[in-house]
Amino acid sequence: MSDLHEHHNALLMRRRCGWCAEPVPLRALLRGQQCPRCDADLRRLGGTDGLTDALAGRWWGRRLVGYGLVAAASFVSGAVPMLQTVVLAVGLLVLHVLLIRSALGWLPPARRITGRFTIKLVGALLTALAFIINVAVAPLLGVSALILAAVGFLLSVVYVESALWLIRRRIAWETEALPLQTWEWLLPAGLCGALLVAVGGSIGAAVGGLHLLATTDLPGVSALAEWMLDA
Repeated sequence: MSDLHEHHNALLMRRRCGWCAEPVPLRALLRGQQCPRCDADLRRLGGTDGLTDALAGRWWGRRLVGYGLVAAASFVSGAVPMLQTVVLAVGLLVLHVLLIRSALGWLPPARRITGRFTIKLVGALLTALAFIINVAVAPLLGVSALILAAVGFLLSVVYVESALWLIRRRIAWETEALPLQTWEWLLPAGLCGALLVAVGGSIGAAVGGLHLLATTDLPGVSALAEWMLDA
């Protein structure tokens, strides 16, 4: 019986009916409705965990590997001022493509659009924050790599976990047949405003950081900073 349950649930995770194995509409699957072909119940069998918990279990291993790779890349690039910001941005993009994009596919069109936009804005905010942190730790050449490795790990965790939490909540609302809420549109608008503030802060931090580097005793670094300020 357990093998039957596992096969049934595996078909549901592939968006197929657990009984006739035919593709089923996403909304019908999320809400546990009947299969349009065989009229069977589209609900998971043999366990108390719901669809959102099953999806979260599929995502767990991938994101642990992603966090470690971003932290390692941040450590290697942390010795070069500002380079870790680029590395983090690329890391978040890769995590989005390999993990979050497939998770977004479990949302209906309206919630998928608002969710994707919100998640991308969160990524932009975290990248701006990483830039400010890079400027702050640039003079700490002895420990900057360690600090930025921790920053890369933490910011990648915040990005992925917040994105998956947002997706899981929206999947749960779909299973409860709740309509799209007004604040689901307002949240991206608020994040846009926060992003503008963060970009302004990043520009100010960059200018301040260059002035700070120009006064250091490192000839190559100070000369480069002075050249960038004069340009």
